[in-house]
Amino acid sequence: MKKIIMALLAALFCFASVPFFLNSASAAGDGPIIVAFGDSLTAAGVFVNTLRNEYGLNIINAGVGGNNTNDARARFNRDVLSNNPDVVLIGFGMNDSARDMAKYVDIESFRNNLRYFCTTLKDKGIKVVLFTSNYIEENKYYTRHDRKAFEPYGGAAAFVDTYYQAVRDVAKEQSVYLADVRALCDGFSNRILIVTDGVHCTELGYSLYSSAIGEEIKKIFLGDANLDGSVTAADYYIIKRNFLGTYEIPLVKKRYADVNGDGQINASDYIKVKRHFLGTYDLNEK
Repeated sequence: MKKIIMALLAALFCFASVPFFLNSASAAGDGPIIVAFGDSLTAAGVFVNTLRNEYGLNIINAGVGGNNTNDARARFNRDVLSNNPDVVLIGFGMNDSARDMAKYVDIESFRNNLRYFCTTLKDKGIKVVLFTSNYIEENKYYTRHDRKAFEPYGGAAAFVDTYYQAVRDVAKEQSVYLADVRALCDGFSNRILIVTDGVHCTELGYSLYSSAIGEEIKKIFLGDANLDGSVTAADYYIIKRNFLGTYEIPLVKKRYADVNGDGQINASDYIKVKRHFLGTYDLNEK
């Protein structure tokens, strides 16, 4: 009962303070801090920039080319935790699975490194999105890698895929979000459409990252119409005013206001948001 009373008081405050909520810090481009933690596929910045522009996100690119999860673990405090993030996107595996090179990390150590990232972040209340990487194109991959090192495993493509399965397994085990980029690649049988040098992506390939990760980001911030990091009475009021035509939610934030996923913002959306902050409905229930 106390929770409901406090929520109603918050709603009254919201209605009396319209300018504050419609011109909050988040509307000016601030908001939750997201760190993209990965290897060269992240460092390239293509999908990170797309997420910034199309999803209205404040993302720090902490990708480093050539990194495996051992390298990443060594810089985790400096490049991730020191930024006090609200959400961390984690994508490794391409370098860890390079069995013929010094950067190779055996799959159990790879799993343990991912577990370390997840548990450390979760203990601090930080949300985690693990993401798989794209498939490889073997003919070009073998111009830089020893084919024979992968033959006992059915080839390099199959071996790399075992690492992506490990990412899926850890995501399930740790109950964190999963953006399965590798699964989206199966929609394109011609691998040259996705990759350039056998590993790194074309524009289409990187669009699969922004699409898969963006869907998980939407789940995390569902109902947060002002993208300030939490769902409050302010969001209810903003969504309702958008529906009534007295306020227009910025395009990059509309995806978070469409809580029922029907492609439009209507009464169902603001009622669900209201019920969420009153404690009678959970927008985040998986």
